[in-house]
Amino acid sequence: MKGKKITMPKKKKVRANKKTTKPELAASWPSLPPDFPPSPKQRRRSITDLGPHEHAAFLFSDEAEWAAVVPSFIVSGLEKNEKCVVILDSHEINLLRQPLVRAGLNIEAVTNSGQLVIIPAAEAYLRRGSFSPEEMITFLKEETEKALSEGYAALRATGEMTWALRPSSDLGKLFEYEARLNHDFFPHYPCIGLCQYDRRRFTGAALKEIVLSHPLLSFHDGVYQNFYYFPPEEYFDPRRAELEVDRWLKNLIDAHSALEALEENGERFRSLYQNSTIGLYRTTPDGRILLANPTLVRMLGYDSFEELAPRNLEKDGFEPSYPRAKFIEKIEKEGEVRGVESAWKRRDGTIIYVRESVRAIRDASGRTLFYDGTVEDITEKKLAEEKLLSSLQEKEVLLKEVHHRVKNNLQVIISLLRLQSRYLDDPRLLELLQASQNRIRSMAMIHEQLYASQNFARVDFDEYIKNLITHLYVVYGISPNRVSFKVQAAKIYLDINRAIPCGMIINELVSNALRHAFPENRQGEIIVSLKQDEIGRFYLLVKDNGVGLPEAIEVEKAATLGLQIVRILVHQLGGSLRVIRSHGTTFSISF
Repeated sequence: MKGKKITMPKKKKVRANKKTTKPELAASWPSLPPDFPPSPKQRRRSITDLGPHEHAAFLFSDEAEWAAVVPSFIVSGLEKNEKCVVILDSHEINLLRQPLVRAGLNIEAVTNSGQLVIIPAAEAYLRRGSFSPEEMITFLKEETEKALSEGYAALRATGEMTWALRPSSDLGKLFEYEARLNHDFFPHYPCIGLCQYDRRRFTGAALKEIVLSHPLLSFHDGVYQNFYYFPPEEYFDPRRAELEVDRWLKNLIDAHSALEALEENGERFRSLYQNSTIGLYRTTPDGRILLANPTLVRMLGYDSFEELAPRNLEKDGFEPSYPRAKFIEKIEKEGEVRGVESAWKRRDGTIIYVRESVRAIRDASGRTLFYDGTVEDITEKKLAEEKLLSSLQEKEVLLKEVHHRVKNNLQVIISLLRLQSRYLDDPRLLELLQASQNRIRSMAMIHEQLYASQNFARVDFDEYIKNLITHLYVVYGISPNRVSFKVQAAKIYLDINRAIPCGMIINELVSNALRHAFPENRQGEIIVSLKQDEIGRFYLLVKDNGVGLPEAIEVEKAATLGLQIVRILVHQLGGSLRVIRSHGTTFSISF
């Protein structure tokens, strides 16, 4: 009834000595704030979950039940930096002291500090000899304000209500008080209230009034939202009996609607569970199967869940080499595991491969109750992957052998050219044969590096350029101390279609530099740089600080075989060539 306007008969004038009636009390009240009473996030909670502005009745039937709830309520408040006021009546203070001590509480410390205040009912509810709802509500307001001024987060109050059964007491005033708390006090003050009622002492009629006047009920081992609770504007309405019947009928309709919705949802999830294309299960941590849907039953080779149920997954459900212990350790540590591939054993002993996701379901203390999981059969996918991997390995071996054979064949050609040069005396012919050997070797080195590499698709060009230039220095007898070289091509990788022409270009340009740029023992430096920009284009620079390329030589029209090869290879790469004749010679190629 949140936000409902209270409509009552007009308030009558009351003589000072006349007892005020409930309708007259209700008539002067403003409507309830829209957010009261607070709605619990859960239908059932623990006594320690109660928070500010909540008002609960604790209905207990024996001392063990009382000792299990009231001390926990107090300790929870002390731990949350709340001031606790405990009003005792039928229970001696020692009955409260013992469970508090068992809970590890230093009673003397908290009472001396003022955080825990224990007072008898005669000094609270009956402090003027009789009970007055107005005075008790004022007392709670003052205690809450005092607690806040002392730096506490809230006031936590609990009181035994057996004092109301004394001959001098008026149960009507008690019920009025409980109802008025829900309007005058709890919505406006950060107090947590727990009213203790011994079911052995109160009549059924009295307990009914108690239930109607409390938004929350605590009994057995939980705190429950009270569907029978009457907000104050209804509780004090002269038509309360009619409203009570209306509420019961509404609760009846709501209960049936909830049951229908529950059945509908149950059928929906049952259908989803039964017809799911992936396996669903619930097991205990020690491997006992509690639930398994038909898909999982069939996946493991059984005809029914009853046949599968006696099997223990942790003992004989997995392929022996599967590290199940690590899987369980991860679940316990992280609470869930997703997408883990594992090998399970079927009924006939054959192996199926599955992808498994599991979540640990725990109780309030954190103890694992069971595992809920999904299982997807990936056997066909796994076998296909293994077949593909085997095929790839075979192709890698074949490709490696191809590179090895090509390198060997090129080496044979180099050897033949070297043998042929022994029968020649013409320096010009010998020079041409050597240049041909160098060109072939630049290609052979590509295949040699690919053969030795784990990656058959790309060449580490920094390493390749250094090896190629080192070989050329040896061929031409040039000392690195006279003509040094520097390579700048870190983290540059080329596929074979680019690597071979690029390698041959570097071979031609570095060979020309070694042969012509540094005559008469002239000292200098050769720099080879290969870089790549953000869009994937490469930039190759071959630079020397030698005597420079003669102006008479036009690279675009040069008839020499070396420069012709360079032009052809640049065109093959889809690139462009530029020559800079300053401080030596720089060939700039982009592709």
